[in-house]
Amino acid sequence: MSNMHPDYVKLLPRYQTIRDCINDDVVSGGVSYDCGEVREYLVRTPGMENSTFTALKQLGVFMNITGSTLESVLGVANRMPAVIVVPEQVSYLEVNADGRGNKLKDIIKDAMSDTLPMGRFGVLVEPPAQRFDNDGNPIDASKADVASGKVRTTLKTYVPESIVDYDESVIGDVKMLSLVILMECVTIRDATTYQSKTEARYRFLTLDENGYHQQVFKDVDGTDPLTEKIMITGFDGKALDHIPFYFSGSKNNDADADNPPYYKLATKNIALYNLDANNRLNLNLHATGTLILTGDAEELGKKELTIGGGNGIYLGTTGSATLLQLEAGKALPEAIEAEKRDMVELGAKLSSPDVQRTLGEAEMSMAQELALLSSVTDNVEDMINLAVADLIMIQTGKEADFEIILNRNFFAKKLTAQELAVLKDLWQAGAISKAVLDAALIQNEVISTETDLDEMNDAIAEEAGEQGGVNFDEQETSAQ
Repeated sequence: MSNMHPDYVKLLPRYQTIRDCINDDVVSGGVSYDCGEVREYLVRTPGMENSTFTALKQLGVFMNITGSTLESVLGVANRMPAVIVVPEQVSYLEVNADGRGNKLKDIIKDAMSDTLPMGRFGVLVEPPAQRFDNDGNPIDASKADVASGKVRTTLKTYVPESIVDYDESVIGDVKMLSLVILMECVTIRDATTYQSKTEARYRFLTLDENGYHQQVFKDVDGTDPLTEKIMITGFDGKALDHIPFYFSGSKNNDADADNPPYYKLATKNIALYNLDANNRLNLNLHATGTLILTGDAEELGKKELTIGGGNGIYLGTTGSATLLQLEAGKALPEAIEAEKRDMVELGAKLSSPDVQRTLGEAEMSMAQELALLSSVTDNVEDMINLAVADLIMIQTGKEADFEIILNRNFFAKKLTAQELAVLKDLWQAGAISKAVLDAALIQNEVISTETDLDEMNDAIAEEAGEQGGVNFDEQETSAQ
């Protein structure tokens, strides 16, 4: 019995197929996320010679429709940047949110680019005491280090292939996440030879009546420990009463994995690759003619013949020559076009589409795409807000207001002057925060996306104070 969730076992091949399509690794054969086997996507028919299969791999062209479709949808999603307003104590999130130089907005983009095709993504709030060195030993941090900002609570991201197992239990009369097993690939370099190798390690996050613990193992079954089991504490030094791990999905954000939305598209993309390879091999073998000679010149059959411009062949008095030219079959080209039509129906974006759709079909496809994009945007925003709220509490020991609002203005449809005026009135009445108003003004291109909102609002507040106007610092804000 393995510590791999049944859903993970079922969905891992789908995740890997989608990932290989997106990353253009189908031809080379994608490498498993657990640092293991290489997969082969080109089908070798029974009895095919090695030389023929080699030619098949060389001739096949993988047209990355899955990747281009994702890029197109992400371009719509990221048309306007997310609005991020966080307290000064955790302002480092806007510069280095994960401890590796990635900003919070970069983590949001990563979450969107995985949740859309895979239907799953995870973020772990990592307190300072939760860090480990290369040998797997925990790095301790004092409360003073945390308070001074020398040591920071960070957000660590996990792709769906790395979320191996999870479970929920009733603890203190509340059903909550009690187990998460995360796979991490670690690169180890020999200090003498400088050669490196990649190993998979498994981080166990567990919760019981005593609090939240963590331990790292070499194996997924948890029989070969790399570290001791340690208690993870918050700002006050007490054990956390929950596992600070948060999911995003294509349908909802519960622990259960959603079926990957792009799996059908990826399998069609691979089927198209196989058809293309076989079609090109068929043309390569049979599209050129074969010269057939008959006659009384017996010596012709005993030597190689050279034909073409500048050469001639003597056939004797009764000889003749014909060129056997096979007609290209229609089955493979027709199958290729059928696969393309199916992919368009699934939402594929073709660079040179030759599949026509009616207005009704196009509108239905657009509605389906926007439904998925809107759902994923909502779910990623919720996940990030929960993770950041937890991070603020762990880092500072208290709650604080903040704003994180993802773009929902997917197309360049601007609000009218009257609608903008209503938003301004709502803000002045305290019904919405200044961050919400700023987000609307940015999305409608009233404020440039390059504008520093803090500097802008400080300047407006200063001018308002000089003229006896409204000071933004006196306006109430609310966390979304």
